[in-house]
Amino acid sequence: MPVPKPRDPNAPAMTPAELADELAEVFAHPATDLEGEAEQLERAHQVLQRGLQEQ
Repeated sequence: MPVPKPRDPNAPAMTPAELADELAEVFAHPATDLEGEAEQLERAHQVLQRGLQEQ
């Protein structure tokens, strides 16, 4: 059984660089229609929510 590693509770769950990388990945391929754009924006919103969550 692996031993859990403690982490700093004040440390962000995601660094700004990780956030930027994930958003760049989401927007790497331009949407071709409104449905694709809506899905892309939903994924970007999920990334931003994860980045802003306090853990």
